[in-house]
Amino acid sequence: MIDWTGLSWEAFATLASGLLAVIAAVIVGLRQVAIQREQVAVAARQTEILDRQTALAELTLRHELFEKRYAVYAAANNLLFKAVQNGEWVSYNDEVRATFAAAMDKAKFLFRPSVSAALQEIWEKVNEGTRIHTEMKALYDRERHYGPDLPQQSYDCAIWISERYLKLSDVFGDELKLSDHDMKLG
Repeated sequence: MIDWTGLSWEAFATLASGLLAVIAAVIVGLRQVAIQREQVAVAARQTEILDRQTALAELTLRHELFEKRYAVYAAANNLLFKAVQNGEWVSYNDEVRATFAAAMDKAKFLFRPSVSAALQEIWEKVNEGTRIHTEMKALYDRERHYGPDLPQQSYDCAIWISERYLKLSDVFGDELKLSDHDMKLG
């Protein structure tokens, strides 16, 4: 047994200070655990914020890519519409041509190669239609007839342009869709 009467003040101070040191260490340890829990919670919130920022950046990228791709589609659509409206030709100095030519160049970087090839084909057909129209007009002004082959060539070109105009969205495929599942970023 402990003889409490023989306990000196120095011994009590040593025992009490040791006990206080243990209690203080436990309190500090508990505070450290609480701080660590708070840090984990802050890190989790930061991760959530970062995830949201990443999702927002991806949506922004998708939107910008869609806008650029849609501008190419709109230029092709406008050129074909003008050609259909005019009977397969578009004047060489028409602004629609310049817009389409610029869009055709951008398409090389925005779409798969088959889209660029299809746009090149549209360009060539509209140019062919314009050439045929110009030749027919010049021939008619000179000789008052269209020649034996030009009307059929004009008709064939007009049919091709009309069909392409009606099915233009097939040329671009899924690359003009905004949904997560359909749009390909790379």
